[in-house]
Amino acid sequence: MEDRKRDDMSFIRNMGRKGLGVDIDETDVEQFYRLGRKEEGKERPLLVKFAGEEKKQDVMENLKELRGASEGKIRKVSIAHDLMWRQRERGKEVRMKALQELEDESNEKDDTGMSENFQVIVVGQQTMNSRALRVPINRT
Repeated sequence: MEDRKRDDMSFIRNMGRKGLGVDIDETDVEQFYRLGRKEEGKERPLLVKFAGEEKKQDVMENLKELRGASEGKIRKVSIAHDLMWRQRERGKEVRMKALQELEDESNEKDDTGMSENFQVIVVGQQTMNSRALRVPINRT
């Protein structure tokens, strides 16, 4: 059990340094633990609670750096805020409504395919003030 904790802390530090460009040491992490049941051959999510809001903000601001990580295991990591179920449900509702509006607009525009040039992201989920943003897709 202690080996797993040590390995997880090592992974958090390595991911921060190599994947995000953020130095994370043991004093920055208040607690961390694996979610779900342990199953053979399956990686479980790792919930990390930071000791301060600054370090969490550093991590969240540098998420785009994960794609360019040299280590394959780090590139496959996804990081998200830990939301309560009501926040997640509200975010889903907002996203579905925005996608439906985008599809309706696309159908009205004589098959110009405008909806294919945008993606919908939901912001403000932590405050329950969720809203959807249309972000242009950069296809180069």
